[in-house]
Amino acid sequence: DKVSTTVRALFQIADTAADSSSAISTSLDCVLGEAQATITQWLFLTASAPLFLLSLSIMWAFANRCKDAGFVRVHLVRSTVVIGNCFAASVFGAFVRYSPCVHFQAGPDAASFVAYEVSQACDTTHNFKAALISLAGFLISLLVAPAYWVALIRSLAPCDAARRCQLIGFLTSGYRPKVEYWEIVVVLRKILVVGAAAFFPTSYAPISYLIFLVLVMGASLVLHVAAHPYEDNFLNRFEGISLTTCAVAPLLVLIVISDSWSVVLW
Repeated sequence: DKVSTTVRALFQIADTAADSSSAISTSLDCVLGEAQATITQWLFLTASAPLFLLSLSIMWAFANRCKDAGFVRVHLVRSTVVIGNCFAASVFGAFVRYSPCVHFQAGPDAASFVAYEVSQACDTTHNFKAALISLAGFLISLLVAPAYWVALIRSLAPCDAARRCQLIGFLTSGYRPKVEYWEIVVVLRKILVVGAAAFFPTSYAPISYLIFLVLVMGASLVLHVAAHPYEDNFLNRFEGISLTTCAVAPLLVLIVISDSWSVVLW
């Protein structure tokens, strides 16, 4: 209904403003009691939350299967969609965190080191390994959210409207029929922005991060204006304003911190 659609849109707008997510910047080293967690430990701890919630959902579904013959399927579909939406971006950020390299001296011959572990040289072996890890993370993120959602929506296409509403109504309701896949665009934006925050550390490469953020938010704004995904025009205008703010704010920061800002022109 219109109320649930409005509430979801408000949460989505709030999430847009916080797209950079603290999930990739929060240190998990203290949890392990070590000075530096390994990439394996980091990935395991990042995946533990969604896996734990998924396990609880499965147990809850089967514990209450006697209430309704279709309860298990409905509950599992909703749970997996929500968990994928909440954690796909942070999982990708955890994989990408291993990739960036930094250097502490100027010049083309300056040695580069792994940002994740500065005692390790950033050589060809690391770059190849980091590329494979990042690609694996991206594929996993695509599978648990966008690809799964596309398959789910298509598999339910032959079903009647009531059945579709029961299973994926919270995922597609409120959107115009031709753009019922729009939630996939939203989660892809989250994945890209969180991945950028991990790949371009803001303390080392703020310009690169801001440029990427402006491009992603600008593209999201253009797509939103072209598609007008919501049935309610108020929600279209509201999210359009939110995306505009999220695109303009990093652009203004980019202008302020650039060298040309301090140059006297007269």
